[in-house]
Amino acid sequence: MSIHIRVTTAAAFCALVLAFCGSASQAQTTVTTGADTPAISDAKFVEEATAAGMAEVEAGKLAASKADGSDVKAFAESMVRDHEKANAELLRIAEEQGFPPGGSKGGTPLSAEQAAARQQESNLSNLSGQEFDREYMAGQVKSHVEAVRLYEAQAAVSEDDRLRAFATQQLPVLRQHLEKAQSIAEPLLGNETASGGSPKQ
Repeated sequence: MSIHIRVTTAAAFCALVLAFCGSASQAQTTVTTGADTPAISDAKFVEEATAAGMAEVEAGKLAASKADGSDVKAFAESMVRDHEKANAELLRIAEEQGFPPGGSKGGTPLSAEQAAARQQESNLSNLSGQEFDREYMAGQVKSHVEAVRLYEAQAAVSEDDRLRAFATQQLPVLRQHLEKAQSIAEPLLGNETASGGSPKQ
């Protein structure tokens, strides 16, 4: 009787150990990107990052000439400068690695984010003064939250070494952009609105 109990207990213990090891092994294969955005292909990253970078430059040029506040104008000028530099580097890497910036099929339809950026630029052109500043900075907070998430995912799971290194290098710059955008937007929009749903650090 006692021997049967010991055998049964030992078998149960072994089963628990095996179950635990199996779940631990499964957990180790799960990729955590540190972002809410699911991982995308390297080609899709190039396409989305290129479109977003170009939109930042165009909106920055518009804001540099139309912004009412000196801090908004200075921020816009830095967006043009920083994103033009990043765009040129990404384009060079994409060409050398064989990733077409416009997507694998060339002129692909605009994504929802790209269409929204185009629409915001169109809306901005019709605004002026503090109304322009509020709309521009709100868009900058939103676009940089999305950019940080996109680049976090790419830095974590990219299969291309150069694209992964590029994303990793750009992340501190994008986070600085986001923090600056939030600090400028807060007095214009209010604290809750200016946070823009920031990704966790």
